[in-house]
Amino acid sequence: MVQTGHLADLTPGDPFRGFCILASLKLHRDRRGRRFFSFVLRDASGSLNAVLWEYSGPDPQQTAPQIVFAQGHAELFRGAPQLVLKHLRPARPGDQVDLSALVSSAPIDVEACFQEVRKAIGSIRDPDYRRLASLLLQRHEEQFRTVPLAGAPHHCFRCGLLMHTRNTLRLADFACELYPFLNRDLLLAGALLHDFARARAFRISPLSEPDQGQESTLAGELLGPPVMGAREVAAAARELDIPPEKSELLQHLILSHPGKPEEGAAVTPLLPEAEALSLLNGIDVRLELLREGLEQVPRGASTPAVPPQNRIFHHAV
Repeated sequence: MVQTGHLADLTPGDPFRGFCILASLKLHRDRRGRRFFSFVLRDASGSLNAVLWEYSGPDPQQTAPQIVFAQGHAELFRGAPQLVLKHLRPARPGDQVDLSALVSSAPIDVEACFQEVRKAIGSIRDPDYRRLASLLLQRHEEQFRTVPLAGAPHHCFRCGLLMHTRNTLRLADFACELYPFLNRDLLLAGALLHDFARARAFRISPLSEPDQGQESTLAGELLGPPVMGAREVAAAARELDIPPEKSELLQHLILSHPGKPEEGAAVTPLLPEAEALSLLNGIDVRLELLREGLEQVPRGASTPAVPPQNRIFHHAV
C-alpha cells in the first residue's frame, strides 16, 4: 500500500492515502439530522483536522490514539487545510505500518544501535557485572528498543531510551580511555542501567507524542525511577548470586546519577564512577536538548529558550 505525503505538508487539492494516528473524533449532526464526524489525525510531521461527511455506517469506536488508514483530499476551511475523507478504517493485523512515520522517533538506526549496546555490554570483563547487565537487558529488551525516555524533557520520542543509553555508553567508554583510574566494567554497567526503570515508572503509549506527557505509575510516583532501578538490580544480583558489594556499587551509580536531590538523585555521587556517570549523563541530556532546540529554527536564527539553563542559542550558519 503506497503512502502519499505527510499530513503537515498537504495543501488544498492534494490527495492523501495512507496510515496515520487517530488522535480524537467527534460526532456531529447537520441541520437535516445527518451524521458526520470530525477528526484530528496525526503523523510524525504534525496533525491535521479532518472531516467525514454524510456518514451512514456504524459509529467509529475510538480507543484513542489508534492507527487508522485514511483516504481523501485536502481542502481549505476557514483559512487552514483540512482533510476531507472518503474512507477511514482501523489498521488491520496484516497492514505494513511504519511507526517511525507516525510518531516522533529517535534519529537512529534502531537495530544497529541496539547491537552496539549489546556489544558494549559484551565487552565488560568482570563476569558479575556482565551477567547482571545482560540479564536485565534481555528481560526488558522489547521496551528498551522502543520506548521514549519517559518523564524527561529530552529524548521523549520513540526509541529515546535506547538512543540516550547508547550515547551514555559511548561517552563512558571514551572517559575510561581518557581516565584509566575509572572502573570501566562498573561504569559501563551503570551507563546501561541508569535509566532503564523509566519504562516501568510511567505508563507509556507507543503512539503518544512528547507534548502529551506520560502518567506516572504508582511505583514511579512513590519511589521514582532511580530507586526502582536500584531495587531491580539488587533482586537480580541476589538471583545470580553476585557479591553484595558489587550490587551495592552498581546501585549507588543508579541512585546518584541525576547528581542532585532536586534533579532526582536519591544520594550524592560518592564513587569516581558515580561522579563520571552523572557528568556524562548530563552531557548527553544538555546536548540533546540543544539539538532538539536547533531543529526548530533555520541556520542563522535563534532557538527558543533551551532548558535546563533556559538560554537562547544562536544557530550558526
